[in-house]
Amino acid sequence: MGIGPIAAIPKALAQAGLTRDDIDVYEINEAFASQFAYCVEQLQISIDKINPNGSSIALTHPLGMTGVRQVVTGLTELRRRNADILCTSMCIGSGMGAAGIFVNEARSH
Repeated sequence: MGIGPIAAIPKALAQAGLTRDDIDVYEINEAFASQFAYCVEQLQISIDKINPNGSSIALTHPLGMTGVRQVVTGLTELRRRNADILCTSMCIGSGMGAAGIFVNEARSH
């Protein structure tokens, strides 16, 4: 349960033509601390880029709305950092996962 991001994030990055290093901020669902630690280890993503404002354990894990909370939190962080790209991912249950890539179009270049 909860390891879907391990498959979902690489697929989303590949479809967008990006690498894990191209992403400025990751919002990865932390349903359980052990699940999150395992996903981060397997994905080999710098912890400095993940959930910079806290995880679902700290911020909330609203049933059916986790993705919305992650996207809003992540896009807000992109604007705060004047950064470009967010990757968000969540587990769905039964080992499934979903991931999305979002671009901060408001960033001044």
